[in-house]
Amino acid sequence: MSSLSLKSYAKVNLFLEVLGKRDDGYHEIESLIQKISLCDNILLEDRLRDITILCPNREISIPSNPENFRDNLAYKAAKLLIERFNIKKGISITIDKKIPVGSGLGGGSSNAASVLKGLNQLWNIGLKNAQLQELGAEIGSDVPFFINGKTALVKGRGVKIHTCFAIPKIWLVLAVPNMSVSTKWAYGRLDRELTKNINSAKLPKLKKLQIKDIADNLFNRLEGVVFKEYPLVKYIKKKMIACGASGALMSGTGSTVFGIVSSKDDAYLISENLSNDQKLGVVCYVAKGI
Repeated sequence: MSSLSLKSYAKVNLFLEVLGKRDDGYHEIESLIQKISLCDNILLEDRLRDITILCPNREISIPSNPENFRDNLAYKAAKLLIERFNIKKGISITIDKKIPVGSGLGGGSSNAASVLKGLNQLWNIGLKNAQLQELGAEIGSDVPFFINGKTALVKGRGVKIHTCFAIPKIWLVLAVPNMSVSTKWAYGRLDRELTKNINSAKLPKLKKLQIKDIADNLFNRLEGVVFKEYPLVKYIKKKMIACGASGALMSGTGSTVFGIVSSKDDAYLISENLSNDQKLGVVCYVAKGI
């Protein structure tokens, strides 16, 4: 039996502007996305037929049972390749989850991208990255970014990827509350008034970024709607800065708030302070940009 082990990395949105809704139902965005070291571990194992999703983390809720794993993005990625290229075999996908589910860190999209890349290698399909990105766009907006895997300015519905950015190595504290925010809900709640005053996007225009540049220009258009419905997320951001982060922001549609710090030691200190705050009720992770 052939098998392949992969790392499936998370991301944070250092900048996220929503420019409006497209005719195809997706939203036009402009986002500077950074891959980070927090990751899931994925094992792909050939089987004679069918696609199975296994998740050994019983405490983590992802669609993995036979009744509902067809909603899993990793399943969709495997199914797309099998059908598109007439693959006459199946695959077992084991996902050891480390990235919190429904947290705005892109775990599901990252898993899908890893499965696309991994099966392309395991089954010798021979697709180039650009072709994999096109397939990934059929699964979800963040998938092409994870195929590319580099810090990138992403435009449109996530398919236009520009990677000409010199990003310094940054340390981050991730604070994840015991709640998730639906991506569909967040974009659905985004009032048209919020898109009238479009941000000038000065962060993506910078070619060489220092840590202070990043911290001073963090922006997420979706914070407004999420903060109204989930004030705890706003409070976590405020607390993150009070604990010493150079800047803080909600990632994606939330619920994770990340803080940018100057060193690994500072990151662990802030993480400990936030974890000990019973009012927050967060699980914290320390990660670095990669």
